Amino acid sequence: MRKDPTSHGLFKELKRREVFSTAAYYVAAAWGGIEILEWVLERWQIAPPDWLMPLLAAALVVGFPVAMFLAWMFDLDRTGIHRTAPMSRRGGLTMILALLLMVGGTGGLYYLIGSPEAPKIVLPPTIHPKLAVLPLESFGSGPQQAEFADAIQYELISNLANIDSLRVISRQSVMEYRDSTKSLPEIALELDVDALLTGIVQRVGERARISLSLRDGGSDQQVWSDEFSFNFTPENFFEIQSEVAGIISKKFHLALTGTDRIRIGTAPTRELTAYDLFLLGRLKSGGTVADTEEAVELLQEAIRIDPEFAPAYVGLATAYNSLRGLGSLPFEEWVELAEALVAKALDLDDKLGEAWQALGWLRYRQGRVDEAEEAYRRALELRPNSADLYAVYGSFLYIARNLSAEAEVWQRKALELNPRSGGLYTRLAWTLEDQGRVEEARASMLKVHELEGTEPDADWFLGLIDVFGRADYASGIRSFEQAAKVDEQSPLVPGFLTFAYLDLLDFPAAESWAAEAWRRAPNKWMSCATRVMLALYRREVELELPCLKTMLIEDHRGSLALVLMRNLDLRVGQHTAALERYRKFSPELFVPDGPAVNKNNLQRAIDLCLVLREDGQDELAGALLEKAMVVIGKRPRLSSGGYGWADVEVLALQGRTREALAAMRVAIDEGLRTGWWELEQRRNLRSLQAEPEFKAMLAELRSDMLERRDRIRQRRLPEQSGVQDRPEPAAASH
Repeated sequence: MRKDPTSHGLFKELKRREVFSTAAYYVAAAWGGIEILEWVLERWQIAPPDWLMPLLAAALVVGFPVAMFLAWMFDLDRTGIHRTAPMSRRGGLTMILALLLMVGGTGGLYYLIGSPEAPKIVLPPTIHPKLAVLPLESFGSGPQQAEFADAIQYELISNLANIDSLRVISRQSVMEYRDSTKSLPEIALELDVDALLTGIVQRVGERARISLSLRDGGSDQQVWSDEFSFNFTPENFFEIQSEVAGIISKKFHLALTGTDRIRIGTAPTRELTAYDLFLLGRLKSGGTVADTEEAVELLQEAIRIDPEFAPAYVGLATAYNSLRGLGSLPFEEWVELAEALVAKALDLDDKLGEAWQALGWLRYRQGRVDEAEEAYRRALELRPNSADLYAVYGSFLYIARNLSAEAEVWQRKALELNPRSGGLYTRLAWTLEDQGRVEEARASMLKVHELEGTEPDADWFLGLIDVFGRADYASGIRSFEQAAKVDEQSPLVPGFLTFAYLDLLDFPAAESWAAEAWRRAPNKWMSCATRVMLALYRREVELELPCLKTMLIEDHRGSLALVLMRNLDLRVGQHTAALERYRKFSPELFVPDGPAVNKNNLQRAIDLCLVLREDGQDELAGALLEKAMVVIGKRPRLSSGGYGWADVEVLALQGRTREALAAMRVAIDEGLRTGWWELEQRRNLRSLQAEPEFKAMLAELRSDMLERRDRIRQRRLPEQSGVQDRPEPAAASH
């Protein structure tokens, strides 16, 4: 039987009425519109109202069946809108099937653009996961919005760092990624973190909105996000911080301890104005003198508003310390101010880790080393993830306790949390160099260059490593001269250049750089030391007696001025004056129970022996030499703080001539060159200076250094034929 030509199937009917094409256009426009809107909001950092996106999605979903009904019922052509003529005898069935398809299409559209559930991304379990809180964006223009966003980031970092099992990257390392074009996975790789926390912050009056997103560092997939809209009070903010910390801990599969919850959930003040002042003051502290002075005023006002605000007292003590470091506050005045502020903070809250850290620094600066270590240990219990605390404590162990290996452990822990800090790499380099690991120290300083570019402190320390640790005078002098070019005020680098050129027997260059050091800072320790070394080279040290006295006043711990004044006293038979001078400046070498010899006073202990023998104290002199050899056995020869020629001197003073000469041979073969030309003048080596082997080794050293000097001069001739961009040292005047 032949079909009715007017008979159509469902799909032909839908096609005839253009329902398919209308549905396709609608879905494409709805989905594309949502995607474009989200991109625009993110691109322009616009934080929409909480209800906007859900309402828009709902409207588009509801509009879909309406669009389908209109497409079924009406046609649009050049003549206008008119009712679609039915052509099927089975119109009722067709209508029912069309309605079912419309409902199914609506559900599909809802799934496509309206489903609020994002795919759940789970972070892999890690024993000590690492998190970076990137700079938060501020919604709205103006410095106040930006400062508020920075303050919120500062607080989030500080609070999350209180979780014992979570490692949070220091603020210093993440701030360089503000406005960075790098992708989040690239940033995560550079910071070596598992996840990143990003967000947008807005504040209008007392209302605040914080949108946060936790993203997987490897895939950039969102692990969690939420928006907090609230009245900004300390209690509300710390409650939100506690909630965020709990969520992040859960995402990292960490269990918060009771101590963790106390650390992250306790508001330090109820006064909003005081809290605002504290946030801003802490943010400004440690910058320029003007910024730090403003921070002092802000923190003082916070304390006036809330005298029970413990962290504000610590913040103020820290700001005063910054002013001391910047040269705007005398040391004695800082000690008096800090003592009262830290004591008040601990009286208000004896579990405030920042207060114990401040106390440790204060006690160390006062010379109360045991009390300082006790305070630092308490701070470490209360601040388990502070890069700054790790770094400070590492430096304390290195300087105050002479524990280089232990210091290195803490400094590396600090770098894990602050991997983009040139200052931390410099601290680590000092510790490595002190242990004689000069190549590792050099690599650490090259990392400073990578992070911070041309930096005078990095250049002069590289020069120090090359000259003292590697005897690479060509490279060392290049680094020193680059540092002198960048920093035109300090006498430090011209002083090191003076010493390097004396080792190379280039007296004119040494004399010029000594004059430059004096021009920059006359009558200071380094400028005086350069003049004294030139005089020693000329064998007329007595002409620089005023400089020797200045060196003792400025740094009584140094050995150079003490030994040269000792030599002058012994030359005229005044050993008593030399003895009293050593007793004044190094009382630890005269302790009745036994002298205390360490790496810091090693050379003084050796130099004192001749004076003690002149005074008839042979037993104490012998004890000092024995203890000096113990220290030498634990120290490297080649480094700025290495023992150098000290073993040769000890053996010579003990009358062990053959062993002393053998030790000198070993030192030369190991590459020691620093101060070699002084050996023929050193009073401690008188028993060796007539020995033919000693003279032969000096001649060998002289030949080697002259050859090095000539190579450096030849290499510099092509450089000097072009544009001279090095600073020329001032001419010497005598």
